[in-house]
Order: sequence, then C-alpha cells, then structure tokens
Amino acid sequence: MKKVAPARRFLFARPFVASVLCGAALVCAQPAALAQSMDDVPTPGPTLPGSLHGSEALAALGDRLDDVAAQHDLDSDAMRSLLSDDPTVWLTAAERLIFVDIPAADRFQQDDGPSWSGTIPTSQAFLLHTSPGNDQVIYLDFDGHKSKNNGWGHNIDFPPFNTSGSSATFTTGELQSIIAHWEYIKEDFAPYDVDVTTEEPDQDHLKFSFVGDQKYGIRCVFTQATGGFGNGIGGVAQLGSFKSLWDQPCFAFNKGDNTGSMTGSHEVGHSLNMIHDGLNGSTYHPGTGSGATSWGPIMGAPFGKTVVHWSNGDYAGSTTTQNDTGFLSSPFAFGLGVLTDTAPDVVGAGEPLPIACPGTSFATVFGMIQTRTDVDVYEFSTSGGPATITATPWNPGPNLDIRLELYDGAGALIASHDPSGQTNASISQSLAAGSYSVLIDGVGKPGVYSDYGSEGQYDLTVNAVPSGAFADLGSGLAGTGGVPVATGSGLPCVGTTVSVDLTGARPNASAWLAVGIGQLNAPFKGGLLVPNITVGGAFIPSPTDGAGAVSLPSTWPAGVVAGVPLDFQFWVQDPAGVAGFAASNGLELITP
Repeated sequence: MKKVAPARRFLFARPFVASVLCGAALVCAQPAALAQSMDDVPTPGPTLPGSLHGSEALAALGDRLDDVAAQHDLDSDAMRSLLSDDPTVWLTAAERLIFVDIPAADRFQQDDGPSWSGTIPTSQAFLLHTSPGNDQVIYLDFDGHKSKNNGWGHNIDFPPFNTSGSSATFTTGELQSIIAHWEYIKEDFAPYDVDVTTEEPDQDHLKFSFVGDQKYGIRCVFTQATGGFGNGIGGVAQLGSFKSLWDQPCFAFNKGDNTGSMTGSHEVGHSLNMIHDGLNGSTYHPGTGSGATSWGPIMGAPFGKTVVHWSNGDYAGSTTTQNDTGFLSSPFAFGLGVLTDTAPDVVGAGEPLPIACPGTSFATVFGMIQTRTDVDVYEFSTSGGPATITATPWNPGPNLDIRLELYDGAGALIASHDPSGQTNASISQSLAAGSYSVLIDGVGKPGVYSDYGSEGQYDLTVNAVPSGAFADLGSGLAGTGGVPVATGSGLPCVGTTVSVDLTGARPNASAWLAVGIGQLNAPFKGGLLVPNITVGGAFIPSPTDGAGAVSLPSTWPAGVVAGVPLDFQFWVQDPAGVAGFAASNGLELITP
C-alpha cells in the first residue's frame, strides 16, 4: 500500500474550453441548472452579516489577500481564482472562507437511492462508530444542536433531523434514514483513520485546542435551515474547519438518504480544505450516466448517482485538479492518514481464505481497498470442481468499482472479470485440484471515471470445495534421510478428523511436535523454530516408528476461537543433523 504524498497547499486549474476537453458527450452533455453566476446562488443569511463574494470580496481584501490566503493554506493565485470562479464561496467579516452550497432538486430529496441496509437495529441509531476511541472524529449530529461560541457568530438552536413533519420524536423511518446516512458516509471515509460516529463525543474532542492537541474533528449537523442561514441552502461549511479552535460545525440541509449523506460528506470535505469539482465552467459536476455505474465526484453535486467518490479532476472538463485523497491520507494535513492494509498484495502470498464449516465451501471475507495502488490477494486450495467467486462493494453508496482476477498455483492468470455496467464482479470456472489466488482491484469506467477514487469496502465469497486447511511454511532442517516432511489433513470443523503427520525422519527416534499460536521463526538447534510456543504452546513427545513416521489424528472440538493461527513443526533427535537434530517444515492452520 502506498500513501499519498502530503498536500497542504494547492493550486487548481481554471475552467478550460469545453470544446477542447469534452472527450465524450456522455461526460459533457450535462444540465446547466447548477450555479453559474454570482447572482444565482444562496446567500449566507443573517448569521454572517457583511459577507462578500466575487469581485466585492477581492476588493475588500486588497493587499491582505496574501495573508488571508496563507491562513487558509492557499497560495495567492488559488485564493484569487477561488473567489473569482466559484460563486458559492463567501468571505466573512472575520476573513474566513465559507461555502454556501445550493439545495438539491426536490426529486433528489425523496427516496433517492438504496437506503438503510437493514443490518443495524434502529436502537443503535445514535451509537454508531467506525473506529471507537479514535483521536479524529467526524460526528454526524442528527438530534439538534445549539450552535454558539464558534466562528459562525450566532446563538441558534438548530432543530433535530426531521422528514416526517414533526420533531417531537424520531419515527422508525427517520431512525432508519439516520442509519443509512451513516452507512453512506462511513464508506466515503472507510480507508482513512477517523471515527465516523453518530454518538456525540466530548466537546473537547471536536476542538483543536492547542498546538500538539491530538484529539479533534468536525460536527456535521443534519437539520433544517430554521433561522440564521438564508433560505434555499443545501449545506454550509467553513474551509479548513476540521482543525478549529471552536466546535465549528458544518451543516447539511438536503434530505434523502443518498442526497443528504452526499451533502454531509461534501461539507466535511470543505472542512478538510477541499473545494468544488466543477464541469466545463459550472460550479458543480452534476454527475453522469445511470444505473450501477452512474458517477460523480463528492465535491460536485452528483445527486441521484450511485458511484460517488473523491476526485483529482482527471475527467474531461474539470475545473480543479485538487488532490482530494491527499487531504484525507496525509497525517501532515489533518492527521487522518490511511488505515493499515491487512491483505497482502502479491499473488501466491495472499491471505488464506477461512473454511466455512461443515467444509463444503469457504467463508465470506470482508476487506477494503485503501488506495488507488492497493490490491488485495487471497489464497485457497480446492479438491477441484465448479467454483464461483464473487466480489461485491459496500452497499449502500459504493465507492469501489471492482475487477476480479483468478490465478493458478504457478501465478498464471486464468480468468478475470470487470463488467462495464456493474461495480461487482464474478468468475465461474471449473477448477482442477490445486491452489489458487484471487486478486481484487479498484478500477475505473473508461470515459467516465478513473480508478483514482475507486477505493472502499467489499465482501468476497468463494464457493468451491476446500481440499484442506494446512499451509506449508517451509523452514526444515535436514537429518539422516534429508528434511523430514510434515503434512496436515482434514478440515477443522466440529466432529471431523484432523491429522498432523510426519514422514522421512530417522526411524525409532525421539521426536517432538512443536505446537504454537502463530509463528515465532526463531533460531533453534541449528534450524528455525516456526511455531510460537512461548504463549500457550508446547513440545509434545511424538517418537517416530520403524519407518521414521508419526501420525497424530484427533477430532476437532467445539468452541475453538475463529481466526486463530495454529502452527506445527516436528523436531527429531538425529546425529546427522546440525546440533544433533532434524526438523520438518512448518505447517499453519487458520481456525474457521
């Protein structure tokens, strides 16, 4: 996994001529109903008197433009272009930049897309976390908020999130919608080291109180524009407020699970110093296409689209080349960083797939593509026959478009799938007995979007008959007859027979089976002790017979903790070996 380079200062490209950059009508032929002029946008309203935009803001700044730009981590040209080209950007009397975003059309604020997954009970609506205890938080505030003593300069009770017409209590539908908002937004920030939560943190956890403060974040209030801000606003945020001295919230007024959550991520994006992704001079990219691979950038306004993710403006007609994921992944900007990659990237050395007992297939695994360059590889062994491999991105609100590849034990590609109109992928293949690798990659859709923001969560299912659960780790030590060979057989499912066996060792010799939890790989008796016997491990006496063999079958018990790596290795007294010992290869079994 490769982290994106830090990006504190940024420049963005001015709009280009549409006829030059319009590479395909699919991208460029878009409605012109989005903000185009300084007069065609909402105003901040009475909460921020004296706010200016456009040429008035530039005139008011005068020779202070350089200083104010630096306060926003912008260079002077970027500041000037931002105020000149984006009519939604306002300069407050306190010389802070805010975005006053347009509302979505009514049709997008209804049931506008896949909603609540149904997997989380409504009783948990205000207890949701992606990373409990994380130093950085994105707090999705739905239960009303008194906004005062912050950079907005007001003292207003914003009402709770309301779609039913009554704010006295939350209806079941509203609770489901709150959960759906969290499910959408958690996917937008899934690869990053931040807690997206609906449970209110301590207020100090929402402030950057002093230099070196490690705990801070942003409150995004999902509410109605009930005073303070002007009417007809979709959302409001201050640029760079994620690290603010105050609990400086952003606000999302748009409704609808897809549209409201998209607005929330968009406003949080502004708090992380992101500006708008426009199209051919228009302030916002409105999205393009239909169906499962309809697309738009989060920092645009792609309401009603399915694949909505971060962008670097690498589409035709873009108005900025700002590196969105740079602000998310750089610990030097806002301290988020990228989560640790838990799945290997190399074919032939992937993560072993766990077996789904009673041993007729493999268990579904859940993973994540963290960056543009990340791939995830999984390994499995089958006794042969029909196999179906399916990878599906997070729902609702997928950011990931998947390509699936299948390799044989020699590392040769034998099948791949990247359907043009779908974000999921599936391979059905008749397989010979042997070992295989599955690779998952985030890809783009040619002519529409690149793989830049194609990152996020997925689940992988492999329906094939497992041939065994033991992996050979090597690291043997030769004795009289060469390196003794350890083999494992059987599946670790309750009531089945699992055996660890040895062949090729010195006959009638003292021997021991080393058993440990995980790998130690420490020098021992001139060889390498593979199992970690230091915690819960042991050397079990296992003398060889007249053929130099050992067989240790057992019945797999109930109650074994899933996901535990059990490691095995035989050690045999042998005068021909280094330090008087020979050792078998190591074996590892991952408990299902």
